[in-house]
Amino acid sequence: MTGWQKDAACKGKDTDRWFALESDPATYEAKTVCAGCLVRESCLQFAIDNPEHFGVWGGLTGRERAKLRNRRAGSVGPVCGEPGCGRTVHTGGLCRGHARLEATA
Repeated sequence: MTGWQKDAACKGKDTDRWFALESDPATYEAKTVCAGCLVRESCLQFAIDNPEHFGVWGGLTGRERAKLRNRRAGSVGPVCGEPGCGRTVHTGGLCRGHARLEATA
């Protein structure tokens, strides 16, 4: 256990919250704990450096960390035109998920 892990707000808590599906309410609960954590930035940096693809680390999900890594690398492409989405565009100005929804409508 590294120095920052000893001071983590999640230390000793049920790890299932931090490794739930992103749509699961447990992910929101984990992010809430992270929001008040004193070592949040160290945790996030650890997840980015290693790279951890799953779970909530430093208050961000794997998908959110991937976006952050891409932004830092300057490789973010255009984002989905659906308000509030922010995913990378794949088809017709929309992400794959919104493109599928539009195709079935």
